[in-house]
Amino acid sequence: MISFHQKLDFHLVLIGGIIAHCEPVALPSSYFLVKNNPNRLSAGLKLLRSEEVVTIYSKHHFLISVFVGLLLGLVVGDSAVLILGTAIYAGVIGVAIDLDHFVISRLHSGDWRAATDCLRSPLKSLIDQDDIFGEEEVEPAERVLSHLLISGIGVSVLWIFTPRWSVVTGVVLYVHIVTDAYADASGYFE
Repeated sequence: MISFHQKLDFHLVLIGGIIAHCEPVALPSSYFLVKNNPNRLSAGLKLLRSEEVVTIYSKHHFLISVFVGLLLGLVVGDSAVLILGTAIYAGVIGVAIDLDHFVISRLHSGDWRAATDCLRSPLKSLIDQDDIFGEEEVEPAERVLSHLLISGIGVSVLWIFTPRWSVVTGVVLYVHIVTDAYADASGYFE
């Protein structure tokens, strides 16, 4: 039987590996350490402590959210369908929270250009995320505040109807906000 500490070590190694594969703006030397280091946890933590700017894209939020959903599914689920459903739900919620960026962009720019561009070319929203929003259309502090407001209201309303999914939603969005805050904070250390 696997002990709690062995499970925890396994999950930390996986999380370190996922975080280590987030794309730094300028590939730091620590990125190559992570790619080539079999001990991904320590390499991932080294990347977390680096002074390089890290950009978290939707694909990273999706992977991290699915992973968190799988872990939560193992805790709350009693069937493979519920575990898989929890992971899928987490992936969708972990990416969908970022739709608020379009509203923030609209408030700053006065138009829906970013949203209409993505609707006209959905592939752009997956491949070329750096060019979706103009300069200073989505400020980090506003984005995190918006995420916190949406998360707080959404989790509270969900709690009334289904506490189990409220907890899953809260944990997934918490991890999303922490990864956003980390990515934003990494730019302040340059």
